[in-house]
Amino acid sequence: MNLYKDLPLWADENAAIINTIIEIPMGSMVKYEYNKDLNVVELDRFLTAPMAMPYNYGLLPQTYNAEDKDPLDVIVLSHYSLAPGSIAKAKVVGVLHMVDGGEADDKIIAIAYKDPFLWGIDTIDDVHKHTKDQIDHFLKHYKALEGKHVDVSWFASKEKAIFITNECYKNFKNKYSG
Repeated sequence: MNLYKDLPLWADENAAIINTIIEIPMGSMVKYEYNKDLNVVELDRFLTAPMAMPYNYGLLPQTYNAEDKDPLDVIVLSHYSLAPGSIAKAKVVGVLHMVDGGEADDKIIAIAYKDPFLWGIDTIDDVHKHTKDQIDHFLKHYKALEGKHVDVSWFASKEKAIFITNECYKNFKNKYSG
């Protein structure tokens, strides 16, 4: 089974529950990346800034972001660090619009579905301001020592996140259905 191509995107579309493939655990300074061809999570690089990942980070299966030519990225909020390569169901709550290297690089914001500390969060407005500020700060600064700049624009609604997710799902189907 190829996780990227075979794992369903939606675990429960009516409840906005997605399947995610975790690449980088919260607290890590090691950037792992899912290799779609080998179906493994492999070492990509080490973060140069003295900042650890403040959230779990991964990708959405069966999505293709036409802007950056990669699967759609997901930030999975949780009180727990999730292992690279693990599959985590998560509830979509919003999206963060950003530009990285001159390309749009949206990040779906989701909460780990089974994390009891986050029950009751349904939209991006329910996510604590400090948590959103940490996400914003990390993404603006984690590449600074590499001489790279990331423009973090704004958080948008759950509905916008679902729309973007479904568009990237259509892109995936068009790219790989032949």
